[in-house]
Formats: sequence, C-alpha cells, structure tokens
Amino acid sequence: MVRALEIAAGGRLPSELHAEHAFRPDRYRALLLALDPPRAALHARLDARVAAIFRGGILDEARALVARFGSPLPEKLPIGYAEAAAVVGGTLPLAEAIRRVQVAHRRYARRQIIWLRREAGVEWLPVPTDAAALARRVTEWRRLP
Repeated sequence: MVRALEIAAGGRLPSELHAEHAFRPDRYRALLLALDPPRAALHARLDARVAAIFRGGILDEARALVARFGSPLPEKLPIGYAEAAAVVGGTLPLAEAIRRVQVAHRRYARRQIIWLRREAGVEWLPVPTDAAALARRVTEWRRLP
C-alpha cells in the first residue's frame, strides 16, 4: 500500500518504473559461463552430496524444526527437510528418504540447466575444465573495454 501511494504521488506507472530498472543486455557487461558436466557425473555428485547432508546433521535440524513447529512441518522448506522429518517421525526409512531427496535434487538441477540454456550469451564449459586457462580467459575479458 505504501509503495502504491509513493508511485501515485510521483505520477509514474509501475510499468514505467520497471522498464527504467529492468535488466537490458546493453546495460551490463557480463561474461556468462556455465559448467556442463556429463549427466552421469552430475548425478553421482548430487547423490554423494545428499548422502553427506544426511550424515551431516539434517536429521538433527529436522528434529529441532519438529520440536519448534510441530508436525507436519511448514510448507516451502528446502529440499530434504520433509523427508528428514519423516525419518525422525518414524514414518519413512532412512534409505528411502535419501533416495527421494536424491531424485528431488536431480530434478532441481535439471530445471536449473533448462533455465540457464534459455539465457542468451551463456558459454557452456565441459567438465573437467582447465582452471588456469579459464582464469587467463576471464582476466583477458576483464581487460577489454
């Protein structure tokens, strides 16, 4: 409401304000690089990360959340918390929780890749990438006008 009054007092429409501050390719100089590992390697890393999350304390965090908010937990928590809470509550075996969270992380990574592939000007780098050569390239790019 306050923002609407500010806009009304200034006499400018929200669409005008948005157009003035919107991202335009000519407004920013950016080098967009994205790593493109083989899918099998990406999935293996995601799976290992999820296993590490479950070893690293997500179950303790879920216990604390359930103690604070009760069960079921509030919606919109990060991936894995609902499954961790189900493990803590005894309604889901740990192995199944890990499997479900691994699948969720793979799906999320896929959505990120799809989104990034639509972005103009992104240069996809194969993995592994020569870090020294990449650092030289970025340094050279920074020196360009």
